[in-house]
Amino acid sequence: MFIPHLNATDIPQPPHRFPNQPNHINPTQDDAKCDRPSTPTMTDEGYDSERSEECDENDEKSKEKEPANDREIPIVKSTHTIRVSYTPFTYIITFLIIGLHAHALYTRPSEYLFPNLFNLFNLAFHLTHLLAHTFHRASIERLSVAFGTSVFWIGWVLGVFAFGHNVSVDLIHPTTILFWVLMFDRRNAWGIIMWEHITHLEEEDGFDVESSRWQDRENCGGFSSGSGRVIAYRVWCLAGVGSMWGLIYMLIGKFDGVDFIDILSLIPILKIYVLNLAAGVILICWWSFWTFQYRGVVWRKELKEGVVVWYSDGYIRAEVE
Repeated sequence: MFIPHLNATDIPQPPHRFPNQPNHINPTQDDAKCDRPSTPTMTDEGYDSERSEECDENDEKSKEKEPANDREIPIVKSTHTIRVSYTPFTYIITFLIIGLHAHALYTRPSEYLFPNLFNLFNLAFHLTHLLAHTFHRASIERLSVAFGTSVFWIGWVLGVFAFGHNVSVDLIHPTTILFWVLMFDRRNAWGIIMWEHITHLEEEDGFDVESSRWQDRENCGGFSSGSGRVIAYRVWCLAGVGSMWGLIYMLIGKFDGVDFIDILSLIPILKIYVLNLAAGVILICWWSFWTFQYRGVVWRKELKEGVVVWYSDGYIRAEVE
C-alpha cells in the first residue's frame, strides 16, 4: 500500500493566538464570575441567585460611574412654537423706527455732527436687518443682530450720559423705546441667533457643547488655551464698542466745538468705559435670560424653520419653529 509522504506544512495546524490579537482577552475577576459556568441553584424565580446578584451589583457600580451627561434624559415635545419670521407687528415697529430716524434727519437735523451720525447708523442698522430677513440673507442678519444691537444700545447710552452733545431723547422721536419694543418682540428669534453665535465661538475654541467641557485644557487655572474668541467677543461688548464710539467722537469733536484735550482727560475716558461696561452687562443679561436653557438648534431652512431643543424641569423639550 502506498503511503504518501506528508511534510509538516501539509498537516493542518491549530491557529496561533498572540496576546495582541482581539481574541486574546484576560477577563477581570468580576467578569469571570459573571461569565463562568456554575452549578445552577434554582430558586422560585428559576435562575442562579448567587451569580445574578453579583452581576447586578457590578452593573449598578458601572452605572454609578457613568457621567451625568451620558445618562438618558427624556425628550418631550413642547406645544410652544417660536415665530422666527417677522410678524406684521415686527414690520410695523421696524418701519416706524426707520421713518422716525429719516424724519429726524430731514426735518430736525441737529446742529451738532454726532447726533446726526448716530441717527444715520441707526437707520442703516434697521434697514440692514429688515432687508437681510426679507431677502433671506442669513449671514448678514446674524451679523446685524450679534453686533448691531450692541453698537446701537451702547452708543445711545454714551450719547446721552457721556458726550457733551447728547442724542435726541424726546417723545416725538421715541426710537430708543421702540428699539426695546422690537427687542422684546424678537427676543426668542434673535436670542437663538445670539445663542448660536456664542456656541459657534465656543466650538471653534474647542468647547464640547454636549459634555460642557473644554477639550484641550492646559495647566492654566482651568481655562482652555483656545478660549480667546469668546473672551474677545465679550471684551468687545464690554469695552470695545465704547472705545469705537469714543474714537469717532474724538474725530468729529472739533466740528462740534469740543476740545481734543478735554476728551483725552482721565474722567471722560473712565466715564466712557464705566458706561460701556454697564450697558454691555445689561445686554448680556438680556440675551442670557432668554437663552440659558437652549441646548441645540436644527434648521430645516436657516432662520426660517427648524427645531429648538431646550432643557427644563429635568426634561429636554423640543420646540418646532
